[in-house]
Amino acid sequence: MQSAKLKSAFDAGIRLMRTASWLGLPSPTEIGDPALFAQGARGAGEREQRQIDALARIEARGVGRAAFEAAGGWQGAGGVLQDEKRFRKACAEWADGELVAAHIGYRNDILCTNDQAHAAGRSILDPTNRAWLTAEFGVQFATLDELLGQISAT
Repeated sequence: MQSAKLKSAFDAGIRLMRTASWLGLPSPTEIGDPALFAQGARGAGEREQRQIDALARIEARGVGRAAFEAAGGWQGAGGVLQDEKRFRKACAEWADGELVAAHIGYRNDILCTNDQAHAAGRSILDPTNRAWLTAEFGVQFATLDELLGQISAT
């Protein structure tokens, strides 16, 4: 099901952003095709450094990958059956941190997400961290409906 959605996105012109990691998971061989990725306005080295710096600052706030590590990281995965919900939330938080850092690295104007982190507790997408991301990096957030409204207005 996800494969069909990804193909549809590619057909519509969507490109992937490079991130620092794949949550430690193996990546599909097709992902090596450079045509699948956005190139960014500036050199790859500068973009990568912005992402690395953003990830370090996100982790220093105790969110993103730091939340995954605090939940026991991959060593804690052995206890997944005991607390699967906590592990899933920690994985999602790591992915959210990667998403935010990629947007910062690529210098995107808008980060489009419907995720308000209501059920997450402390998260990179909670109101406090959103305000920090806007102040520190200029990240502007929009829901899908808000973004569609902006596009329709132009």
